[in-house]
Amino acid sequence: MFSLLALSASAITSPSISSEIESGVLLTVLTRPVRRSQVLPGKWPGLAALLAVGAGVVCAGEFAAVDWVTGFLPRTRWPPRTCSPRARCC
Repeated sequence: MFSLLALSASAITSPSISSEIESGVLLTVLTRPVRRSQVLPGKWPGLAALLAVGAGVVCAGEFAAVDWVTGFLPRTRWPPRTCSPRARCC
């Protein structure tokens, strides 16, 4: 899953600035009172959210595939139980 996420991160983020330069969108954005040093950090939250949603979809797909093939899903107990040294844990 990590390699898929890393490849998708590089495939999504690398053309973001260059495609905006080629299409002229970045020139329109830079005519506004925005510094050039603020453009790239401004893109980070959106790209990070996009990759987080993608990671969630991939994770859900993996859970669905494992459930479909094996019929196993991990127990969903949140928050997990913590045991003190004196208590008996189930």
